Amino acid sequence: MPIDGNEHESLFDAPVYFSQPTNSILFDRADLDAAMPDHDPNLFSLIEVMLRTRSQNTQDSHDLIGQVRHRIEEQFRDGTPQLGTTATKIGLTSWTLQRRLRDLNVTFNDLVRAVRRELAMRYVSEPHIPLTEIALLLGYSELSALSRAFRHWTGMAPAHYRRHHAKSIHRGPPHPTPAWLPGGVAG
Repeated sequence: MPIDGNEHESLFDAPVYFSQPTNSILFDRADLDAAMPDHDPNLFSLIEVMLRTRSQNTQDSHDLIGQVRHRIEEQFRDGTPQLGTTATKIGLTSWTLQRRLRDLNVTFNDLVRAVRRELAMRYVSEPHIPLTEIALLLGYSELSALSRAFRHWTGMAPAHYRRHHAKSIHRGPPHPTPAWLPGGVAG
């Protein structure tokens, strides 16, 4: 996350928010409905078939990875995410899930690490969640283990990141606290 988002806002000519749960760009409906100047209907018909096929392939891979990531995040609530539990919850055997992920050039452990990092970044950004609680939620045996991992990811300790993040004017809308944390809301 950059210290100052002014360059991003200038480039996009719009507000830019960092450390959000998802990456997205919002467009005005009018911009999406605008006609393409000098369009070529013949070229479009050729490209449309290729885009639909590519979109379906991408959607299939994103669906599996998205499902696995969602199940991993759920399992962090109760302990350490397990391949077998994840596979069962999405209706696959462990072996089939491993094979399908391998076909997408990712492993279950890669996804666990990525989700753990994203949750750590999100939770550390929330000043009302104690750092020791975050460590336990993410499967670390103690705060020092979380601190080492967090320093590896960001170059700074969680407490320093939290102080720096709180001062950032580019924070954006706050994340709701998950229902399973103290003070959380069901969503």
